[in-house]
Amino acid sequence: NAATGVANLDINAAADVAALDAANETITVNGSLGTSDVTYTAGDSAFAYAANVNAVSGDTGVTASAKTTATLTAGETGNISLTLGTYTSGTTAVGTATVITGTVNDTADLTELAKAINEKSAATLVTAELSADLGTITLTQDQGYSIGLDNATDSDGVIDANILTVG
Repeated sequence: NAATGVANLDINAAADVAALDAANETITVNGSLGTSDVTYTAGDSAFAYAANVNAVSGDTGVTASAKTTATLTAGETGNISLTLGTYTSGTTAVGTATVITGTVNDTADLTELAKAINEKSAATLVTAELSADLGTITLTQDQGYSIGLDNATDSDGVIDANILTVG
């Protein structure tokens, strides 16, 4: 893999990093100053990947920034509770894993859940943006750290994979 002819490289974990193989992989960064190989380690966040590119920017002239995004849709209505956090590689927390509780009255309108996520964004380092049709939330971590979502429950308090779909 090669990044060629770019002065800046934007890395979006949802698209670019996920496209890399599960195993370690090396890419060649070609810039105005030269060429350098950069290794991506399986499990690294987009933040770590961008940091590796930036570590050789003096040799290549290429700088990188990273952002992680994920989309949420709801499969059930009621009071939704989930744990949201931000992580480096593996399970090392950057932000504080926080329980978020919001009401979903209609699976086509996630306004209240997005509001609840944004109310805790100072702790989680994750923001929520609603789609124009209100049925999808885009979670964003602006530095490229991995977003962790766990323990999604509805009004009955039972963890259920159908409550939220992550894309």
